[in-house]
Amino acid sequence: MSPRPVIMPKLGQAMEFGAVAEWLAADGAMVRAGDPIALVESDKATFEIEAAASGVIHHLVAIGDEIPVGEPFASIADAAEAGAGDPQPLSSRAPPAPRRLQPALATGVAGRSAEARPLMSSPLASPPLASPKAKALAHALNVDIGEVSPHRVDGLIVAADVEAVAAARPAAARQGAADGEILLTRLQRIAAERLSRSWSQAPHIVQMIEVDAGPLSEAAARLRQGGERATLNDLLIKAAADCLALHPALNVRFAGDRVIPRPDVSIGLAVSTDAGLTVPVVRDADRLGLAEIAGRTRELIAAARAGRLATGEIGDAGLTISNLGAYGIAFGTPVLNLDEAILVFVGAIEERPVVQAGRIVAGRRTTLSIAYDHRVVDGLAAARFSRALKARLERIGDLTPAQTVRLGEREIEAVSAADGLRVNVRSARHAWTIDEPTSLGGSDAGPDPVAMVLGALASCLVIAFKLTARRRQVAVDEVRAHLSANPSGRVSEAVLHLDVWSAAPEPEVRKLLAPAKAICLVQDLLRPDLPVAIDLVLHPAQADRIQ
Repeated sequence: MSPRPVIMPKLGQAMEFGAVAEWLAADGAMVRAGDPIALVESDKATFEIEAAASGVIHHLVAIGDEIPVGEPFASIADAAEAGAGDPQPLSSRAPPAPRRLQPALATGVAGRSAEARPLMSSPLASPPLASPKAKALAHALNVDIGEVSPHRVDGLIVAADVEAVAAARPAAARQGAADGEILLTRLQRIAAERLSRSWSQAPHIVQMIEVDAGPLSEAAARLRQGGERATLNDLLIKAAADCLALHPALNVRFAGDRVIPRPDVSIGLAVSTDAGLTVPVVRDADRLGLAEIAGRTRELIAAARAGRLATGEIGDAGLTISNLGAYGIAFGTPVLNLDEAILVFVGAIEERPVVQAGRIVAGRRTTLSIAYDHRVVDGLAAARFSRALKARLERIGDLTPAQTVRLGEREIEAVSAADGLRVNVRSARHAWTIDEPTSLGGSDAGPDPVAMVLGALASCLVIAFKLTARRRQVAVDEVRAHLSANPSGRVSEAVLHLDVWSAAPEPEVRKLLAPAKAICLVQDLLRPDLPVAIDLVLHPAQADRIQ
């Protein structure tokens, strides 16, 4: 049987090449199916590649080599044909013997070849454990490998760790010794290449539209004051997702002689990392509530800055948001991400003079600079989307309940966002959720309104019965209510079966029912003419009764 190739996978929509960042299995080692064998860098992140079969692995490329998607970078030969025994787990194997850096990997920024050195210089030395690529990159960037802290749990220093240290230093410290050139990180090189292709291939049109940012600022302030972890960017993502869902003709990508609709509404967020700019993506953002988007965004930003975004967490977004408002940038002419049709650049929120009722007053405003790919979005469609996004941001307050308003007793607030049928309800002391089943368009995150009211009716009667027993000093051990109504449509009748465990005489227990019904007003609130039959069954008190 011929060796099985390990091909470079496509780890993103626009990925064309990948590079082996680290070998996790030595050349000639035995591997089992599912063992991690290599770390592969795409244009945006690093991924762990697993063996698809058991056998002897052979490296076909060197660390740092760029391999086209679909081409092999390793092979796995059958263990029997290779003359080896059963493969052992990677965790149980001894580490590979120290290898010398190849001269090509030890080349400085000005083309100077450093002397190849072993990874461990002497039996007495204890240098940090680092991959060949990390050591070569540290040499090229003039980084002391001893100053680098690993982020991997096994303590191995990899290239991303070296890049993080280099990026944190002043630019002068990252210059090459020969002619002052600054070596770009791999992420910066690929980003530059992709942006150049996008700028030359996609005819950009940029529309700038002013937005009343008062509601946006107020919503963000309510979130902070209410202790919510959602941010201004989360509000922007949610607003953009809602608008893109309503304009599916713009949620597409250009592919030569055709336009391909995207299967979901996914929003990218430009995030700055030590290694460069990256764009993690919130998938199905139109189906998520604000709190869900906030949680997902926090996870993605943390993964991006650690260089550990998963395959499905980058690329293939319908729209990307770039927010430089915190830096005082009012507007700009953004460059589209490759294969995306829309990029929304959000400017600073500023106090500007505005005209209201014929008078000039101060108002909080921001400018959206929205770039479109003119191959798939014409000017009119772009204008409709720009106007829709402006309108959505100017009524963004419906996503954030008035957290600062204190509810009094017998005050209830119910808020439903634009997505789905879920209703978030709160009182002065409690909060809960009411929803509909998925068959009716809800998310089934909570009971439906009818079930909630029927549950309140049963609960109210149980509580009223126990309070009446307490006032009349009738010993009652336990009360259970089972309420059933007609299974669908408008509630026309209901039967409530009440089980009571008590050692008191039956006549005294039954006398509690009438005042309990009088105390409980839920039935009248539901509908005054709704017939509710109540059947009370008395059980003797038993201390050891099984619950």
